Amino acid sequence: MTVLGDGRRALSGSFDGTLRLWDLETGAELRRFEGHGGPVTSVTVVGEGRRALSGSADGTLRLWDLETGAARRRDERHEGRVNSVTVLGDGRRALSGSDDRTLRLWDLETGAALLRFEGHTEAVDSVTVWGDGRRALSGSDDRTLRLWDLETGAELRRFKGHDGFVMSVMVLGDGRRALSGSYDHTLRLWDLETGVELRRFEGHGGAVASVTVLGDGRRALSGSYDHTLRLWDLETGAELRRFEGHGGAVYSVTVLGDGRRALSGSSDQTMRLWDLETGAELRRFEGHDFEVTCLTVLGDGRRALSGSGDGTLRLWDLETGTELVRLTFDTFVLALACSPEGGPVVVGDGRGHVHAVELLE
Repeated sequence: MTVLGDGRRALSGSFDGTLRLWDLETGAELRRFEGHGGPVTSVTVVGEGRRALSGSADGTLRLWDLETGAARRRDERHEGRVNSVTVLGDGRRALSGSDDRTLRLWDLETGAALLRFEGHTEAVDSVTVWGDGRRALSGSDDRTLRLWDLETGAELRRFKGHDGFVMSVMVLGDGRRALSGSYDHTLRLWDLETGVELRRFEGHGGAVASVTVLGDGRRALSGSYDHTLRLWDLETGAELRRFEGHGGAVYSVTVLGDGRRALSGSSDQTMRLWDLETGAELRRFEGHDFEVTCLTVLGDGRRALSGSGDGTLRLWDLETGTELVRLTFDTFVLALACSPEGGPVVVGDGRGHVHAVELLE
């Protein structure tokens, strides 16, 4: 359920395939929106409270006029599960990567697919956008990274060298280098202009599922199927610190804005907060009933979102470890992204849908 900006009305989506608009003062049903052929899995209000976007298990997104009840059907979705999403700097668009071998650029207000990027020969596992928002980088099961022009959809450069799936990609703050993590147990640093591999980081005893670069641009953090996180020196390739404690594969890692703490999600069903200087585990977040597949820290730095194979999206207080909000989907939650400036949280799921979810204070 989401509350409209006027604070007087709320919109709900149901297993019966309908959306309903409610008067919060009287409890009266103001309007019913019918048309979906399956459960409504997500709803968000757009267009200054005049329209709503809904996603359903029937595989469609629909845009509704809240005043008239009229719907415009959209059948745009991936033909495979969504593995990665990122929000562009303008906060109005998102990019997704899927098992269907494509990347797609989405309008977050209308739900329209603006551009489709084709070229990868296997699943796209990771996508990222940086800087001026004109280029994107992807990693794929075809063992390559690819650089894309977001205006034209053209492939600009291809990076080869990994001996396994490219599971995670990240562009450094200088905009000239990129870091990748792979099923071949390595991280690799690349020159974006030439495509040359600059450095290789070895040491993990399992697939490297997630990589991120710290704000200083000199260190990187990785999460692996070997149950550990590792901190690396990007200039020398040295392993600086190892974080042990998870009882399963580490699927997702991110560094908080203070640069002193990191958050990880694992197949052991937990999310954990770490001190990057000492390696100590500061807090454990428990509650998911299946592996934690993805996570993101909100712009305020005080809250984090986790997605899981249990079909839930959960909002956590990082200081207390308290679960604040829970949203339930009808399939795996596999990818999460949000803009530091706020706006909708973008969710990618196991049925190929990309959802825009509003978090209300």
